[in-house]
Amino acid sequence: LDGDWLAGARAAAVPGIKVLETHKVVELSSIRFCDPMPISGKDRRELRRSLRRLQDAHAVTLRCSRTPHEAVQDFDDFRTLHTGRWTHLCDPTVARFHEGFALRAAAQGWLRLWTMEVDGAAAAMLYGWRLGDRQFAYLQAFDARWSRHGVGIVLLAHVIEQAQEDGVSVFDMLRGKGHHKARFENDRRLVRTHVAVRNPSMSYAKIRGVEAARRLYRSLPDEGAIGELKQRIRR
Repeated sequence: LDGDWLAGARAAAVPGIKVLETHKVVELSSIRFCDPMPISGKDRRELRRSLRRLQDAHAVTLRCSRTPHEAVQDFDDFRTLHTGRWTHLCDPTVARFHEGFALRAAAQGWLRLWTMEVDGAAAAMLYGWRLGDRQFAYLQAFDARWSRHGVGIVLLAHVIEQAQEDGVSVFDMLRGKGHHKARFENDRRLVRTHVAVRNPSMSYAKIRGVEAARRLYRSLPDEGAIGELKQRIRR
């Protein structure tokens, strides 16, 4: 949030909830153009082999939707792909919000909706935006039939490389502990959010409850039986 707005809210004694989160980012400005991304040589070789094997056996296309016309069909494909494995876009209200926002973002030139097509069908997609010199990766989805080829992480690597070529200085992977993010991060950012609500109110109680549940979820280990349970909850 803008510092002046936040200071004004405090001065007016606007009740709210402060949320502190750590975002994994790729500081592209610290990497010289055409240098390798901040991943190990082994990971780079594995990603290249995965893409090469896929291209040897199938027709592979990597493309980015940026205009409202392109975004209409591609966002529908993204929602279908995402809801096949996760529940975030299953809620019609949430889906309508993001579809509308994607179209408006495309009209402003912000949308970065990437698709990896294999034999003419979407195998992996990444939904994000670019604002100024910063690019954000919000949600990813992939077809489980292509998971052995690592289509999700191969697409993420391509998007980061393209962002660097386009002059992006920071590629922000936003919140979440996904292992695919850990493979690319070379820095972290502490993000503070101030949610202004009326207190007492049902909205205040709901937000407090949701944030408490998120803190509990993040505190749980990622390995073992608890880790498996976390994966199920995410889906």
